[in-house]
Amino acid sequence: MTTPKEIKSLKPNEVFVFGSNLNGNHCGGAAKQALDMFGAVEGQGEGLMGQSYAFPTLNKKMEKVSVEELKESVKKLYQCATENKNKTFFVTKVGCGIAGFTEEEIKPLFVSNPKNVIMPAGWSTIKGYKAFNVGLKCRDFQYELGKDFYHEGDIELCSQGFHFCKSLSAVYNYYQFGTDIVVGEIESEGDVIDESEGNKSVTNHLRIIRILNAEESANNNGVNNVGHSNTGYSNTGDSNTGNSNTGHSNTGYSNTGNSNTGNSNTGHWNTGNSNTGSFNTTTPKEVLVFNKFCKKEKWDNVEKPSCLYFSINKWVSFEEMTDSEKKTYGTSKYTGGYMKKLDYKEAFTESLKNASEEEIKQIKKLPNFDADIFEEISGFRLK
Repeated sequence: MTTPKEIKSLKPNEVFVFGSNLNGNHCGGAAKQALDMFGAVEGQGEGLMGQSYAFPTLNKKMEKVSVEELKESVKKLYQCATENKNKTFFVTKVGCGIAGFTEEEIKPLFVSNPKNVIMPAGWSTIKGYKAFNVGLKCRDFQYELGKDFYHEGDIELCSQGFHFCKSLSAVYNYYQFGTDIVVGEIESEGDVIDESEGNKSVTNHLRIIRILNAEESANNNGVNNVGHSNTGYSNTGDSNTGNSNTGHSNTGYSNTGNSNTGNSNTGHWNTGNSNTGSFNTTTPKEVLVFNKFCKKEKWDNVEKPSCLYFSINKWVSFEEMTDSEKKTYGTSKYTGGYMKKLDYKEAFTESLKNASEEEIKQIKKLPNFDADIFEEISGFRLK
């Protein structure tokens, strides 16, 4: 997390970085705090001591050091942090108190800082993504594009502050997307606390810098996906899992068609590898339906019910969640639920349980219908 406005205590592996003079006279401001609380040594004007690090901004004549000297001090701090990766260095607004530098003079000097060097609020810009209802409202709070929003008081994950995700893919862990949801790219220059798993963050300052277009928002849970609820790479269609799938509800790699499970399948509702045809559990050389030959024209023209096209993703509302799910997905009480990923047969069975009598009749009228094969593939026994 970024350094709080006032550091009152440190963990054993944390270091307080304060502005100093080369005489090592720690008599005011953050230097006095370092001397009193964090092990700074009188007479040492630069470097690591105890749980503090002296960053010189005044020379021995108590005059401002040059910009070049400041840059050199930044390099030394970064080098120390690199050599002590087990420590976290919290930088205060060095030089902006007694020394008389402005933040605009000092802030640009701290670039490409090591991960264990944490800058003060406002000295580094953190970017991320946040989902909103259309109109930029989130949980009854109204946001505006380009406007700065500030939270007064402490921030706490899933409780207080403005929540966001540092990666676009993480946003999709919390929302079921549709026409009523938009995603904005945000930035923060405030305090930030990150969830230990790295999925969610909270800040006391948030600014929406732009709204993602439809193409960017469609790239959810993978790369170059086109459609809805795709997971993997280069999927086209709806509810695909895997790589290079074309069609609907495919699981595996390089499938073409609908509801295939396995690799390199062509057709519809296949289980296994390298199948061609529909409802097959074998690997024939010709197009089959329920493991028997069927003219392609006949299959293409038969009416197929919508229950055979289903998503492997299911939104579970908070009210429907089990106690175990609520414990596992702690943020669900704020997101209103979570997106559950079903296995293929579970999703297929659920779709069939909700099917109408007419749809069941249409399935039984499919060419070469075989109840045993259908159950083997779908996990559901038609009566």
